[in-house]
Amino acid sequence: MKQRLFVIVTLIVGIAAVCCAERYYFVQRLLRPAPVTFPATVQNVLVVNNAALPSPNTGHNIHIFNNRGKEIVPTDSVSVYCVWGMLESLNETGFFQSVGLIDASLHPYSELYSTLWQLSQAKVDSLCQAYDVEALLVLNKISVKDSRTLQLESNDPLFGAKTYYSSLDVVTAAEWEIRYPKVSSAVNFTIRDTIFWEHEGSQEQVEAYMPQTQWALCSAAMACGMRAVTTLVPQWAEEDRFLFDSKHLHQQGIGLVTHQQWAQAIDSWQPLVDHKKPLVRAYALADIAVCKEMMSDLPAALQYASQALSTLEKLTSAEALTAYDIIRLYISQLKQIIADESRIKAQLAE
Repeated sequence: MKQRLFVIVTLIVGIAAVCCAERYYFVQRLLRPAPVTFPATVQNVLVVNNAALPSPNTGHNIHIFNNRGKEIVPTDSVSVYCVWGMLESLNETGFFQSVGLIDASLHPYSELYSTLWQLSQAKVDSLCQAYDVEALLVLNKISVKDSRTLQLESNDPLFGAKTYYSSLDVVTAAEWEIRYPKVSSAVNFTIRDTIFWEHEGSQEQVEAYMPQTQWALCSAAMACGMRAVTTLVPQWAEEDRFLFDSKHLHQQGIGLVTHQQWAQAIDSWQPLVDHKKPLVRAYALADIAVCKEMMSDLPAALQYASQALSTLEKLTSAEALTAYDIIRLYISQLKQIIADESRIKAQLAE
């Protein structure tokens, strides 16, 4: 199994009433699969900088008052910050046993701006053997574009006060590939990110607050590298789970849910499944579905939720229609969890 990463758990952050005493919710934490699934044998990886320098001469636009132009911005550290961002973020997840780094670019013509040069298979095999890893995470290209503005926002001639507005927008695109020893094919993905700064005040305040362009490019590159991890590692997501109550008939079970006593809550609601009122029956079925999900019995959860939806189909009250929409969404969420289950197990090498 991948190192100390994730156990699928439910986080009860509190049962909260919604609008009225008829509906409550809590938060369920779910593990979503990453777009990429590594072979189970991959436990150690190496992050490799193989990117040429982004151009210091193009893509750096300025609009100062009424003058438009371009800056020349040193970019020699941009790819280094990007791979360091990937390294730090991967280490935080603990997904792999070890994560190594080559931060100095291996690109043989790195001064030829933005050119793409992929590692040969022989080089991949050599690096995997030298660093004792099962996969390489290779940054092949990174591009950065930025736009800086400085404008006079307002002018008060009576008091001699001028207000200025400045902004800096940095767009980063990083092209990565995953390489394996003795395997010629690669998995490619691109991460795009945008970071925006702005400030308003006197000209001195604006100039003091706004970052220098070179620093901003490096910060944006690191953030882009950190974001790349979402393609490689399963991520936590949160979804609301609703519990229904009709005339306080469900209160005992809702109290048990706050202590994660799922089976006991189901027992308290089971008699309501045969209640004469269809709304009470639907609520009981929906509440049982949620508890079945918490007990990791997803097929049963889907079955109970579907029965609840069918029970509500002919009801026309506003309360029933709202419940219908909530349960229909819940069914789609359950289907997605079931569809993700096999990929999560493969990614955690279970």
